[in-house]
Amino acid sequence: MTVTGELVANALEHSDGRAVTIACALTAEAVTVGVTDGGGSGGTPVISQSATAAEAERERGRGMLITDALAGRWGTRRTGGGLTV
Repeated sequence: MTVTGELVANALEHSDGRAVTIACALTAEAVTVGVTDGGGSGGTPVISQSATAAEAERERGRGMLITDALAGRWGTRRTGGGLTV
């Protein structure tokens, strides 16, 4: 649930659109969540590999760091004009 919330917040903040699509799938082995936005100014999400202690304490800008820490794996896919994470 935390990962989904972070992905939705990032999509709303960093894409040009104001709508997102959330797709969820459950199997015996995994839960898969995809959040698709309209694309635009946000680009592809990245994780700072050298986050300092000060950066880790920031109130904003940690969504993908949290996603990376909690998800078994994640990636991105361009879909039409949008981006799915």
